[in-house]
Amino acid sequence: MVSTVVDLDNAIKRIELRAEQLVIHLRSMHRNAPGAEHIRSLLLVMLLRLVALKGKRQRREEKLKLDRAA
Repeated sequence: MVSTVVDLDNAIKRIELRAEQLVIHLRSMHRNAPGAEHIRSLLLVMLLRLVALKGKRQRREEKLKLDRAA
């Protein structure tokens, strides 16, 4: 699958928005409420996915700069 920088930006923004929604929901819950642990797990997975996507985007941007310089 070929991902452009724009595609990566869009994917990152979607995950960040969804994570923000989950954080707001989590803050409205009691710490030990049913489902709170599941939401924290989802947030961890989202954070790891964001790290991967942002790294991929950075590598793409660096490659584009090198391609343009050549």
